[in-house]
Amino acid sequence: MSWRTIECGTPHSPSSGGVCISGVLYYKAADQLLSKASMIVCFDVRSEKYNFVRVRESSIGAVDTTTTLINYKGKLASLMMERSYSFWSSISFDMWVLQDPDKQELSKHTYKFPILSNEVREDTLYSVRVTGTNEIVLFPKYVSDPFYIFYYNLQRKTSRSVEIQGIRGKKVYTFLDHI
Repeated sequence: MSWRTIECGTPHSPSSGGVCISGVLYYKAADQLLSKASMIVCFDVRSEKYNFVRVRESSIGAVDTTTTLINYKGKLASLMMERSYSFWSSISFDMWVLQDPDKQELSKHTYKFPILSNEVREDTLYSVRVTGTNEIVLFPKYVSDPFYIFYYNLQRKTSRSVEIQGIRGKKVYTFLDHI
């Protein structure tokens, strides 16, 4: 097996954290080497063709370095967590969903859910993932005792926390839907 080059035609600088949905690889990118991300690159693995979603200024948060690209109901979505939790009483996050790639339309939704101050340390919640049942999963980057993972159901707008006991080590790596 050997690698081959596929010509793109549009110079861009990719950033990390892509996602593959139905055979299309999505990732954030900047149009210049040292600038901030301003587009979402869509590479169709079957046709080996590139498409680009140029993000409008009103939705530029969707490609921020702190966002996570996810598969939400078969559509590309980008999640950005609030970085300051008001008195540790709630967490909010914005989610941009790519409604129509051809029209380059992103819709923004904001969600807020409560947390208990004894469930989250000061190092804040780090990572965001989504389960096959469209629950957002939030977890800290570093191990703490006790250690909590948070789930937020987007349809029902309900949240729950799960305490995991006996976890050791320093850093947390997660793999969702692993059997």
